[in-house]
Amino acid sequence: MEIMLVDASFMKDRWDDIESALRRSFEDSQSNDEGYTADNPVEFTRSAVEGKMGSGVKHLVAVDETGKVIGGFFCIHTVRKEGQEATDAGWIFAVPELDREPRREMVDTFFERAFRTLRTAGFKRI
Repeated sequence: MEIMLVDASFMKDRWDDIESALRRSFEDSQSNDEGYTADNPVEFTRSAVEGKMGSGVKHLVAVDETGKVIGGFFCIHTVRKEGQEATDAGWIFAVPELDREPRREMVDTFFERAFRTLRTAGFKRI
């Protein structure tokens, strides 16, 4: 597997594959908030891809050896506004068909890279 930090243009080019992976990953999920569905992570991520979250939003994407999207950690802010100390990141997921060990490795890598990226941008609270 390869894990890449990508921008909106990559996400736009691969949107069909990304949306499919998001929907498969969240279709059977139970949420703490009533009314949440697989549409929520899709629409949230799409808004970032369309630039509605501002500039400097990037995404970690995991692809398998065939180039198919198998997971992601989306909406990671790489630019901090003056005085801003805290930020939230978006959705993290792995496709359901991914085995336990590669899933664990991928998620560990996502968190390590996301936190490093956010710290490099100057965020103190994540």
